[in-house]
Amino acid sequence: MNYYESAGLPSGWRGYIRAIKLTWNRKYFKVLKVLETALVNTRKSGILYYLMLSKKMSILHFLGREEATVIYNKLREEFSRIPPFSRSTVVSSLLNVYARTADNPKMKKFRLWSDSYKKDQNGWCFFLLGKARDFAKKGDIAKAKRLFWECIEESLKADHPIAIATAYNDAAWYLRSSYPEDSINYARKAACLNGKYRESSASALPSIDTLIEVEKDFVSREVANLEIFSGCMQGVPKEMENNIRKRYAHRMTLLPKILTDLEKSLYGNDMELREWLSRSIRSIKQTSLLSGVARDNLSKLINGKTQTIRGETLRKIIAGLEIEVDPFNDPYPIVNEWIKLQIDKGFGNAITELEKLKPSEREILILSTYTALLNRRKDYPYLSRKGTLSHALELCKEDLRRFREFIENRYETKKFVAQLFELHPFLEGRRDLVRKFLKALPARKRKEFIQKYLQFADEDREVIDTFMRNYVRYDRNWGLRAKPPTELHPFTQKYRLKKAQTALAYWALDKKKERKKLADRLLRFV
Repeated sequence: MNYYESAGLPSGWRGYIRAIKLTWNRKYFKVLKVLETALVNTRKSGILYYLMLSKKMSILHFLGREEATVIYNKLREEFSRIPPFSRSTVVSSLLNVYARTADNPKMKKFRLWSDSYKKDQNGWCFFLLGKARDFAKKGDIAKAKRLFWECIEESLKADHPIAIATAYNDAAWYLRSSYPEDSINYARKAACLNGKYRESSASALPSIDTLIEVEKDFVSREVANLEIFSGCMQGVPKEMENNIRKRYAHRMTLLPKILTDLEKSLYGNDMELREWLSRSIRSIKQTSLLSGVARDNLSKLINGKTQTIRGETLRKIIAGLEIEVDPFNDPYPIVNEWIKLQIDKGFGNAITELEKLKPSEREILILSTYTALLNRRKDYPYLSRKGTLSHALELCKEDLRRFREFIENRYETKKFVAQLFELHPFLEGRRDLVRKFLKALPARKRKEFIQKYLQFADEDREVIDTFMRNYVRYDRNWGLRAKPPTELHPFTQKYRLKKAQTALAYWALDKKKERKKLADRLLRFV
């Protein structure tokens, strides 16, 4: 769309394209303003008019506005007058809105005017999705499950990214009570696909919300899901922040409870903590034997004679007694140290798995995982510091024992390594794109590319991360032959990259200054 927009289009189509781009970036209030302005100057019976009207209906519906119903009924009544070219798009929007609000008495049922939509795979996918939701709401779960799976299969055939991800996510949500295991698999797949198909982390919030719901009985997973949810919230545009916070208020209340300080190792022995210790320690003698903490020290902790308590001591008690920690209700020191225990376990497993890989495979795995992380400078300040990652990669290829010693010094770096083989599905979707990019490079070119990448500050690395993901993400048949800017030819030639994919990764950036920045950083690789 950026590519076509740059070539020059009539003002109406420019407005429609801008609305679609703003929708992808979740700037819904701006979308409405753009559409309202464009609709005033658009012929009331043309292709563009109905496309914009259906887009406005979808946005209003998402925001919970009653006007969506008015537009829905207007489009339904005027359907026979909608030009054939835009009907499949309008049908998809109508079915989607109806399926989500069928219990609204003002929403009259929409019927297809012909079977021709079966021939339009995209429209048919959303038709099946709407029917599946409808049956699920009516309680016919078996039929809903069959239709959800049919929708997934049709979406895969059509190779429609949004339909595929939406089908998996909706299947997970509507089937969660009757088919919990299938629901978890669908939800994890949806989260992974959102990482693969969408660059905006905020776009993944619905799928992460579903994943939190279906995995709520698995405490460690729920904490990991909430952490990713928090990271995705950082990508929400300011104008939508209040609306999104209200929409996910039930999740927002849990976020403060999972905040961790991995460098904190000393806590005040307050009344809440002492009461928790008293409930958990039934026998000081037995606890001492199981945890390795001296009986005298345990007594002083419980009766308050000891004013502070070390994190290591708490970890020994939790692990020794095999306590099932409740991260949403137990004292903060307990939750913080329990999370460190989870990291320790994952770290040990990761080192074992790394030993099975070739040095080059370790390098690609670690680097691609790093590129997938959200808010690195905030959550991984030491790792994102210039020199840290390059040193870690050097050690992982040469000597895993020294690599382990280097990583063990900080829980921040241990947490990173612990994720290598247990990465959250949303991050996994992002990581897989970069892994494919790196593996496609010739070995010598890849070595040089990585060396240049590591010389960048983290802010510039993020620019390259997005380029690598978009390069693989947009490796599709778009029916056009886009060309990258002339100045990028030395870069594409040096690393033997495809021109069309490079061009699409370049034009995927909305703002001219972003594209200029990308070109500048890529030329530093030459």
